[in-house]
Amino acid sequence: MKSQLVYRQKSAVIIFAPKRQSEAVLLLGFHGPFFAGRKVKENMKGTVAFAGGLAGAGALTLIHETVKRIEPKAPRMDLLGMTALSKAMLATGKVPPPPRKLFMLTMAGDLAANALFYSIAGIGHKQGVVKRGIILGLSAGLGAVLLPGRMGLPEAPSNRTSATRLMTLGLYLAGGIVAALISKTLEQRREQRVMLEDDQRPE
Repeated sequence: MKSQLVYRQKSAVIIFAPKRQSEAVLLLGFHGPFFAGRKVKENMKGTVAFAGGLAGAGALTLIHETVKRIEPKAPRMDLLGMTALSKAMLATGKVPPPPRKLFMLTMAGDLAANALFYSIAGIGHKQGVVKRGIILGLSAGLGAVLLPGRMGLPEAPSNRTSATRLMTLGLYLAGGIVAALISKTLEQRREQRVMLEDDQRPE
């Protein structure tokens, strides 16, 4: 039988006496998964976080583009973004492109920026990922409603009616929740893959 492996971490003592590499450990005074005699970090990987952020940004864009076609009071974040991009280009002495190209540039920029923003949900302890996604979504939604006027941008696209404000908040909240859930799911699959690899490793 293999010798016991004893891990000491602060107030924790972990005793590991496996016959197989994936056997359970006795965990005293410490919370955290251990596989094959080594701790699998509870903090999620950057790639997992960014994948979740990209999914959240994609969900936000898809919902926005769908709702604006069927609801007259829907937020028009595309128009807000196009205005912001046009003003930025004019401020640097550049002529904004035609509307179609300006729309595509705006969408690409929004996707990238929102993906990076929502990826914050997947950074840190995995047990708080959904809470972080909700907080990020609400923060982004409130910012989209409250900040345009203060930045010299039109308020109507996100703030023209109560329904518009609520839908704006809901859009960004949905993106944050999707980002969090995707990050959590991908992290769980990553941990399962680590366990499987440990099971298959020769003793």
